[in-house]
Parts: sequence; structure tokens; C-alpha cells
Amino acid sequence: QVRLADLRHDAGSTWPLDASFVWNGDGRIAVKGPVQPFAARGTLELDAADVDLAPLQPYLEPDLVAQLAAGRAGAQVKVAFDASGDSPRWTLAGDVRVDGVSVTEKGNGDLLKWRALELTGIDAASTPPRAQVRLVRLLEPKAKVYVWEDGATSVARAVATPAQPKGAAPAPPPAAAPAPRWAARIGAVQIVGGHATVVDRSIAPAAVVNVSGFNAKVTDLSSDPRVRSRVDAKLEIEGASPIAIVGTLNPLQKDAYTELAVTSAGVDLSPLDPYAGKHLGYRINKGKLDLDLRYKVERRDLVATNVVKVDQLTLGEATNSPDATKIPVRLALALLQDRDGVILLDVPVEGHLDDPEFRLGKVIWRTVLNVLTKVALSPFSALAALAGGGDADLSIAEFTPGTAEPLPSALAPLSQLAKSLEQRPALTLELEGSADAEHDGPPLRLAALERSLREAKAATLQPQPASVDAVQLSSEERVRLLRAAYDAAFPTAPKTDAQERPTPEVMEERLAASMAVTPDAYRALASERAQRAREALIAAGLDQNRLFLTQGGERAQKEKGARVYFTAR
Repeated sequence: QVRLADLRHDAGSTWPLDASFVWNGDGRIAVKGPVQPFAARGTLELDAADVDLAPLQPYLEPDLVAQLAAGRAGAQVKVAFDASGDSPRWTLAGDVRVDGVSVTEKGNGDLLKWRALELTGIDAASTPPRAQVRLVRLLEPKAKVYVWEDGATSVARAVATPAQPKGAAPAPPPAAAPAPRWAARIGAVQIVGGHATVVDRSIAPAAVVNVSGFNAKVTDLSSDPRVRSRVDAKLEIEGASPIAIVGTLNPLQKDAYTELAVTSAGVDLSPLDPYAGKHLGYRINKGKLDLDLRYKVERRDLVATNVVKVDQLTLGEATNSPDATKIPVRLALALLQDRDGVILLDVPVEGHLDDPEFRLGKVIWRTVLNVLTKVALSPFSALAALAGGGDADLSIAEFTPGTAEPLPSALAPLSQLAKSLEQRPALTLELEGSADAEHDGPPLRLAALERSLREAKAATLQPQPASVDAVQLSSEERVRLLRAAYDAAFPTAPKTDAQERPTPEVMEERLAASMAVTPDAYRALASERAQRAREALIAAGLDQNRLFLTQGGERAQKEKGARVYFTAR
């Protein structure tokens, strides 16, 4: 129905307009107000209710592949326009709402839906250009996002990319005069009862993460750089892990000052199990996550601190994923996990948002991976840092050549290692002793000579001593026994002229050099050293069940010396 009155053909004539119609059966739209058709001016009031949006779907194609399945709009708006001058002018004020929207994708159901979207207190004008809204309120939005096997997202698939003719470069946009800057302001944006489901099929098994209870409010959004907004948001992951976001955030300003804090307590890590299987190579049995993230952006420069606390993280079976990191993950986590089962990481990040190489998520993940790599490749440096640092190498213990006695300088590092391991209860330690001819041969041959001299005296004693170690040699006896052993070992040496006889020192040196040290003797010394190091660590308070003795292996053979080598597991 349309009604026009007072129709006159003159520039100043005003025609009252009253029009209404029904849209798609139930929707009602009414327009009324005075218009001046010959002056190109007018003021209209629009009143719309239950306007079905689904019939507009064909107009969205081919730009929108997803289907607008449902939605109803309503509005109470007043519009004034004046096109009589060189530049048209207009004003718009009122309220708009869109209810029951549902956007679907064939075969996947709803991608996006909400109960109501309300824009109240709209006030916009062309001169000077401004756009203000008192309140934007979104009630019970629900989104379902898919990540497909090829990495594409349902959002990207829903919006079609216009095809370019083959061989044709996109035409540059025509040059235009710079548009006046709009003054934009939103008093508050409010989201109530939001829910989202992310289904990631790019990994197997697919990961499904549910975000619920999303409630947010952002106040004082403005394009004026002097105005700082305030954001306060809360959400839950899998219905039990609350996350809070508070601070300053203003997307209406290109160079806005942003300062956000994201905190959480007890986020269950189980939903991330597929990601751990792919990237870490292990399933997640259990674990909780606490976050304290601080982000500050000023003049497009970002400074961020990311304090991450992981509690009781327990890895499950290996997945043998080809995409998994090659670092020893279990060792790295054991080095980071304290006696209470807590891993604490502090990951600072700095960068410029306009840098094409800067991606916050990638930078954080790369930094975390670097931390894991560093501790896994240098475990004893990490253990030394736990006990106050210093230059001591906790991966070895030095011994007196030819004996199983630790050097005095090795006692403090052994104690330090025990204290560090007490703070990392998930770690065990392998002890691998070493002995070799270069370092241990000379003192072992001297010890063998000394034993042979004592055995020679013990053979003359009655009764026989229980052990040759109990036999004592005086200086005269030692020289006599040395001479006898020397004459027996080197019978061609001169024996008559006392002036030509070698000194006791020379005899001892020649005799010791002729003594044989078997491979078994070296192995026995290496094992005894590992046992002595184990005893020292136990005496320093370390649980003996965390210490394992191993035979001298490749490392001990390559890095020869009077040492015991430690390997953290």
C-alpha cells in the first residue's frame, strides 16, 4: 500500500509518503515521512519486523558458497537525505536487529548461527562523516570451524575467491581522491553465551575442541587515538577450563594502543592430544595448563610475555609421527618438570606487526621449541642452573688416575648434581665409568708391581697373611725385593759391580713398565669408579633407584680419561 498526498509541481512542494508491504508472507515493512521530490530532500522513518533474509541467498552468490539458511531482520530507523547540493548529505538514526541467523555448508550443517544481533543507538551522518552505535549486542552465537585435510578452513571455503582470466593480471583500482576520515565510535560491544567448536581434520585422529560460556564486553571503541577502550571477556574450554581476557583493545584504530592480559587456570590438555601426537610424537595421558599472557602494542610494535605453567603433564605411548620433532621430548620435559610435577616457561616475544615474517603464534611455538631443544641437548647445563649455575661440568666426575678415588675437585659437582636431580624427580641417571692405558696404565702397572713385591714377602711369612694388603714393607725390604725382582726379570743385567747397578728408582721404573695390565683390569677399574660415583650421589641424598650403572660404551671409549660419565634419561 502506498499513499502520497499534496502532490504539487514546484521546487518547494512536500509530499507526505506512507507506504507498507508484506515480505515473504510474514515480514512487514513500513516507510513514512515527508519527501521533496523536486528538491531531492526528504525524511523517512522505516519500521520493519520479521523480514525473512533467506530469499536473499541468491544475491550472495557466487561470493558466498555457504548458504544463508535462515534469519529475520527488523529495524526502526529514521533517514534524512539532501541531494540538492554538490555533495549529497544524509543522516541515519535508529535501531536494527537480526535474529535467528543460520549459515550452513552442504554436508556439514550449521557453520554460524545466533539468536539475536542488536544494534541500538545508531547515529551516522555524511557531513561531517561519522558513524556511532551505542550498543552492539550478540546473543548466543554458535560457530563450527573445520580445518580440512589440506589445511583449508571452512571459513575460507565459505567465501569464494573470484577467478581471474588466464594470463590476465588483476587490474589496479582507479585512482581516487582521498576520502575524508570517518569518526567512528561504539559505546559497547557485548557477546553473551557464545559457543564455538573447532574440528581439525588436518591431523589424525581429528582434534575437536569446544569453547563455551563465551561472554565479552568491550567499551568505548573509538577511532579517536586519545580514547582507550576496555575489554573484559571470559570463556571456558570443554566446559571446565576458564580463561579470562582483560585490558585495552581497539580495532577501530590502525595504530591503536593495545594492552591485554590473558589468564587461565587448569585448562585440560586432553583435547590437544592429537596435536601432541603429531608434533611431539607422544599421546597425552593427562595435564593441566595455566596461562599468564601479557601483550602490549604501541605504534605497531609488540612486546609480549608468555608465562606458561603446565601441571602434571604425563605423556602416553609414542605415535611415530613423521611430523614429530626429533628432539628427545621425554628428556626435555623431565628436565623442565619440578618436584611438584610443574613445568614453568617464560617466553618473551618482541616484533613489529607490519613485518611480513612476524606471526605471533609461530614465534611463540618456535621459542618454546628452542627451549625444549636447548635443555634436551644440554641437560647438564640445565641441571647446573638449578643449583645456582657456575662453570662446573656436571656430566662427568674426575678420578685419580689408576684408582677409584674421586678427585677432591669432583666432590662438589657430585653434590651439586644430586641436589639438582632432587628437583627433577622424573629424571634417571646412567653412570658409565672409563679407564684407559694412557691415563690409568702407568699407575696400574705401579700398583701391580707393588702387589708383586708384597706377595714375594708374604710367601716368606709363617703363618701366611690373610691378605697381601696387610703386608708392610720397610725401605730396606723394598729395595731388596726390587733388586731380586729386577735380576729375575732382566738376567742379562750386570750383577757384580755395585757401581753399575741401577738405582731403586730406575729398577722400579723398568719393572713397572714390564708389568702387564689386562683389559679386564681396565674394565674392573671403570666399573669400580661408576660404583663409587653412585655411592657418592646416594650419600648426597639421591634415591638409589634413579641411578643405573652401565658398561663402558662408545662415549667412554671416545672420550678417554679417568672419569665417570653421566647420562640423563
